[in-house]
Amino acid sequence: MSKPKRHHFVAQMIQKRFVDADGKVWAYDCRTPGRGLFQEKPSGFMLQGHLYSEVAEDGKADTSLETDFAKLESAADPIVERMVVGARKGKLPNFDQRETNIWIEFFIQQIRRVPDNFDGLITIERMREVLDIEIPRLRSEGHKISAEAETAFRGEDNLKRQIQNIRILNLRGWGAWLKLAERNRSFSLAYIPNPKKSFILSSSPVGRLLPGVFTESKPGVMQNWFPIAPDVACAVHGQEFQSKLIEVGTVKVRALNEALTRQSTIIASKSEELVSSLSKMVGTAKPSREMLEHVDASLTSAAG
Repeated sequence: MSKPKRHHFVAQMIQKRFVDADGKVWAYDCRTPGRGLFQEKPSGFMLQGHLYSEVAEDGKADTSLETDFAKLESAADPIVERMVVGARKGKLPNFDQRETNIWIEFFIQQIRRVPDNFDGLITIERMREVLDIEIPRLRSEGHKISAEAETAFRGEDNLKRQIQNIRILNLRGWGAWLKLAERNRSFSLAYIPNPKKSFILSSSPVGRLLPGVFTESKPGVMQNWFPIAPDVACAVHGQEFQSKLIEVGTVKVRALNEALTRQSTIIASKSEELVSSLSKMVGTAKPSREMLEHVDASLTSAAG
């Protein structure tokens, strides 16, 4: 069996729910503005080659994480379908503990696994800054690191491989994310009854909203909303909050779409008009302080 080389960072089973009658979406990528709006199918969209492959020193790629993600997506697909069908019928679906665990893992991994939440945070320059600190520290502790070994450590190809493997190391482990998974054990759904309005699909697909924009929560606690279809979005939250199915109108839909657009490099929809109206906002938000702190902790751990 061949190893998967093309790794989707937004699950195809989510993408397929946003396509038009021809199985395509209209898209805009702020990294290639000259291309303008373009159309894509999920099979060739929002993916990178060997994005989740761990690379050994000899260049061999371990693609087992991508295989694990594929299994998780297959398990989550019928759960998403029940959410979408339920929201359209005005009913919250009930899930058992196993299904809840699958959905929470999928939701959180979909936040963690996208390049928009990683690229640019760990750079070659940042890695070299860490080495400037860590190599002298290791030598002072009695570790023997030759000049030749240090040169090899600092080589661009090696640093690119290390950055890739830090990504994989983080995705394999939960760390601080486990607390988020343990705390958020219930969910709410938002439904758009107006067929002329829709949520955007984006390369960083879980948008953060202030409390009260969609539903109430503790003061200062941001809400994470994930569009799983053009007319349905899901949020996970603590069990102290009652699960709700809410209908959202134009203002709230626009608020989530703009939040998603600003934090993403790519947006997509079956509506060319919607993508065009948001295109100037794409990629205008900086990574959150929490994400930067998480990356700094990852670098220090990897260097140690």
